[in-house]
Amino acid sequence: MKKQIGSFVALGAIICTGLTHAEPTSTKLKIVKVRPYNNASGGPGDVYIQTDRTGPCNTNTYRIPLAWGGGKESFSIAVTALVAGRDVEIEIDNAGCGTPAWATNVQSIYLW
Repeated sequence: MKKQIGSFVALGAIICTGLTHAEPTSTKLKIVKVRPYNNASGGPGDVYIQTDRTGPCNTNTYRIPLAWGGGKESFSIAVTALVAGRDVEIEIDNAGCGTPAWATNVQSIYLW
């Protein structure tokens, strides 16, 4: 019985704390531009997204590498957010800021 109560309390704490984010993640932003960039050598290209204000790495332009697993899904979410006018939160790659900052890779996108 004590284990059940403890489990219930732990579950309630998780639910009450809300959605957790990986870091670093931006605050809510709007995507204002999506630009697919084709790879002339034939491999997967990249997609650049521009947001309405700066986010992580002090930039407003981020790169979604389509060669990465999940890249096409992130591209789909970016286009959905642009067309629907929805907010997003952008999590940058664990490797950190790109050099230059506009080359910072997107790890995931939260659609609100």
